[in-house]
Amino acid sequence: MGDSRQPLLLPLTVWALIVCGMACTRLPAPPPGPVFFPPSPDPPRIQYLRSFSSRSEIGPRKYGWVDILVGPSEKDRETFLKPYGLAVATGKFYVCDTILGTVWVANFQTGEFHPIAGDRGQGKLKKPINIVVDQDDLKYVTDIERGQIVVFGPKDEYVTAMAEGPPLRPCGVAISGDHLIVSDVGDHEIQIRDKHTGKIIRRFGSPQSSPVEEALGLPVNLAVDSHGNILVSDAGRFRVCVLSPEGTFLGSFGRIGKQAGEFARPKGIATDRENRIYLVDSAFENVQMFDEAHRLLMWFGGHGSEEGALSLPAQVVVDYSNVDYFRKYVAPGRDLEHVIWVTSQAGPRSISCYGFLRPSSEKEAPK
Repeated sequence: MGDSRQPLLLPLTVWALIVCGMACTRLPAPPPGPVFFPPSPDPPRIQYLRSFSSRSEIGPRKYGWVDILVGPSEKDRETFLKPYGLAVATGKFYVCDTILGTVWVANFQTGEFHPIAGDRGQGKLKKPINIVVDQDDLKYVTDIERGQIVVFGPKDEYVTAMAEGPPLRPCGVAISGDHLIVSDVGDHEIQIRDKHTGKIIRRFGSPQSSPVEEALGLPVNLAVDSHGNILVSDAGRFRVCVLSPEGTFLGSFGRIGKQAGEFARPKGIATDRENRIYLVDSAFENVQMFDEAHRLLMWFGGHGSEEGALSLPAQVVVDYSNVDYFRKYVAPGRDLEHVIWVTSQAGPRSISCYGFLRPSSEKEAPK
C-alpha cells in the first residue's frame, strides 16, 4: 500500500516555490573579475562594470506564483534589437531602437522597462536615432524617417514635433543653453535651433556654403564641451571637427587609417568635465579618448565576445548622475569619477557601462 500522505507533497512543494518566488528578486550576475583598460601592467583608468540587453537584466523584479508555474512572461524576454542613441537620467536611461522604432525607458533600480509613453498617435516614432534630455526633463528625439525632432515631456508624454525648413534628415542632437544643435545628414550641415520653438537660428558646415577644408562630409553625431564649442563626428571625412557656438570652424583632428588616433567609421562622441573627448569607431569597435588638445590618451572596448568588448558600437554618453549606484561594481582600492555608457548595435551586450577610475583616496570633484 502507498503512503496516504504522498499526495500532499506536491502542493506543499508548489507553495514553497511560490512563497520563495514572491520574496526573491532576480539580480544580474556580476562579471567574473575586473576588466581594465589599459590592461596590465599599465595603470588601469577604465573598468568595464556591467551591461544591459533585455528586461531581465535591467534590475530586480519580484516573481509571483504565475512566473513559477508557467515561466517568465513574454515581457521578460523583451530586448533591445538595434540600439543607437542613448540619454541618461538618475536611475534610468532612454535608448533609441532603430529597428523597433521606439525609445525604450529602462530603470535599473526598479526594473522598469517599456517604450516611451508618448510613442503613439502624433508622437509615434519611426526610426529614432539620437536623444538628449534637458534640465527641464524634456526629451528631444531625432527621427530620421519622420524627418523631425520629436519632443516628449517630463512624464514622457508627446509634446510636439519640430520640422521647420527644408526636408530634414536629423541625426545628432545636443543642447547648449536655450539652443538645440542638430546635424542634418541630408544637407551635410549643422543647425542651431531655438529649443522651445524649433525655429532655425543659423546653419553652417554644408559643402555649398563652406570652404573645402571646413565643409562637413557626413556629420552624424554631436557633443558640446565646457566652452560651448560644438564637436562633430564627421563620418564622411573620417575626422572630428571643432566649431565655435556661432559656427566658426576652429579645426579638426583625425584621418582615415588603421592606427591609434585614426578613424575608419567614427560615430558617437561625448565629452566629460575635463573636456576629454570620447569617440566611438564602429569599425574598430572601440572608444578612443583624447585630451582637450586632441592628443590620444587611450582606447577601450574592442572586438570580441568577452566582457568589456563591443560589437558595432554607435553612441557614447558620459554620466555623473549615477556614480553612486555603480560604485558597487568597482574593484577595491578604486573609485569612480564618472560612468561611460556605450551602445552596441549587435552582439550580446547592447548597453555597456564603464567606469572612469580614480584612487579611492581622492576626494570627489565638486559638482
